Amino acid sequence: MFSYGMNPWTGYTGAQILSSIDLEGQRLDCPEACPIEFYNIMQKCWAHNPEDRPNFDQLVSCLPDLMPQLLITVSEHHSQDKTLLNFNRNEVIILLNRCPSGVINSEYWLGAMRNGTIGLFKPAETVAYLGAESPAPATVNFRAPIIKKKDVKVSKAMPAEKKKLLISEPQGDVRHTCHVGIDGTSFGILEGDKNLLSKALPPPFPTTAISNGDAKVPPRPAPRRIP
Repeated sequence: MFSYGMNPWTGYTGAQILSSIDLEGQRLDCPEACPIEFYNIMQKCWAHNPEDRPNFDQLVSCLPDLMPQLLITVSEHHSQDKTLLNFNRNEVIILLNRCPSGVINSEYWLGAMRNGTIGLFKPAETVAYLGAESPAPATVNFRAPIIKKKDVKVSKAMPAEKKKLLISEPQGDVRHTCHVGIDGTSFGILEGDKNLLSKALPPPFPTTAISNGDAKVPPRPAPRRIP
């Protein structure tokens, strides 16, 4: 996902890999395009003692909070320095590391563009993209609800009309008559000016086309099915 198919432990035999891990305590370096928060989880999964490794429930609970932050550029930057990102205004940068190793100047962060380019940039030239950020840690709990077999049996035996009543109707004068997406499009009956409502919604991804005609939307990993 973040190594772009790079072969780990290149040139090592299976025995040499085990020796390096168990005897010398070596671990793979962080891939350049991997957010540091994900690499920290990887290191915990590589713990020598199995009891120190996170289980799947813990991983499912914490991974949504670790999704990399998206930033939108507010200015242009073009440089001959290959370590720096080149971008135009209103482009999306995926934040990888706020404190990249080997960088003396602390005013630079490490990020990636949608075309796979990785480099340094100044955070002052960006603002947070509020429309697709991961929720802040400790504010949302993604643990699945515990469902007891007894509750399932009661639910199956319940009449369909009674099941509908378990979902609360809109309270007071609230009515769900329409839906407005983050891009301002809507369907249903909307009494009022939908343009005023869309102003209160998070901004959509920039859709300005680049030279090859593609929209400037950051890459998203495909969802992984968990058996």
